[in-house]
Amino acid sequence: DMPFGKVHELGRHGLQVLSAELMRNPVPRDQLPPEAQQVTDDTSGVGSAVAVIAAAVVLALVIGLMVAPAFAVSASRQRHTLALAASNGATTRQLRRTVLAQALVLGVLAAVVGALLGVAGAAVMAWRRAATATDLHLPVLDVPWLAIAGFVAIAAIASVAAALLPARRLGRLDIMGVIKGQNVSPPPSRILPVVGLVLMVGGGVAVLSGARRFGGGELLVAGGAILLVVGALLLVPMTLALTGRLSGRLPVPLRMATRDAARQRTRSVPTVAAVMGGVAALTIGLIGG
Repeated sequence: DMPFGKVHELGRHGLQVLSAELMRNPVPRDQLPPEAQQVTDDTSGVGSAVAVIAAAVVLALVIGLMVAPAFAVSASRQRHTLALAASNGATTRQLRRTVLAQALVLGVLAAVVGALLGVAGAAVMAWRRAATATDLHLPVLDVPWLAIAGFVAIAAIASVAAALLPARRLGRLDIMGVIKGQNVSPPPSRILPVVGLVLMVGGGVAVLSGARRFGGGELLVAGGAILLVVGALLLVPMTLALTGRLSGRLPVPLRMATRDAARQRTRSVPTVAAVMGGVAALTIGLIGG
């Protein structure tokens, strides 16, 4: 716990000292020596804030793509149980609350528990490194609670948002059709593919133009990547329907699988979204590496 004046005095004699007091309470820039005040950071505060916001949006999108299939498949498997509950008097609001409650348990609770386990693991690692260090090591653990709370909030919002789509579909639940085992997806929308194509074109242009810039292009690439993923997802239902219609000359196993995927688009689209989420996460990790 050596003060700054003592550390600075020892530094004049060539003795480098690590002070826990300075780590906990850094010295303001105006109180530093003139030679230390000249060391500035070139990163802009506005640019950093925009980068953090873009990273949060990408993270929420990837989490949504990875979590949404779980809720979609779970709701699809529970359609028979939910249809029986609806036939016994359960309202649509109660059915939706059931699906959203699963999102709260699986998403929000898992995010909070994961954050607490991460902090506990970091504390154990810091204590172990300080106990087994062969040189000078300060066991100072600086937990960024604000950043952790932000990531937990992103995970919670993404999980609840991923469960909203299966919950909204319960309003069009065909009780008799589900009980009889007749579960066919409604015809795909004709407007969503057009919107998806426009988003994909705009995202592609943004990615290409951002990749050619030397400064600030990463934000444009991140925004373009988001548009590409969202636009591609909007094109999936129409693509599955067209593939099912053109599968007449395929071999029997492929034809049966293709037509089943085209009929059960409520299960096929989340599967495609999960694959896209995995590819996006892998791509982000490889680029960062």
